[in-house]
Amino acid sequence: MTVPEGKGDILRAIGESGIVAVIRGKDEKQGMALSNAVYKGGIRAIEVTMTIPGAVETHLDGSRDNTGIHRLSRRRNRGGSQKLGLGIGETPRKRTS
Repeated sequence: MTVPEGKGDILRAIGESGIVAVIRGKDEKQGMALSNAVYKGGIRAIEVTMTIPGAVETHLDGSRDNTGIHRLSRRRNRGGSQKLGLGIGETPRKRTS
């Protein structure tokens, strides 16, 4: 699992693009496609919402390193330029309400 970045790094990424893209998809595949599109469009700060199934669920082996947010993070960290956040404004309980 990657270590969270400093607040300054995240704020700097938001300031550089001037926007945070909120990724809300019906499934992980759509979430990945949306994140790729905003990345290609120059947006370097994204939030993955809890509405995407599999965003944070723990796998059967107890590992969290292969959840949707971690796979997306690994893809983006290869280039090191996109900052990710998990949709803290919405909980799994809220999304089913």
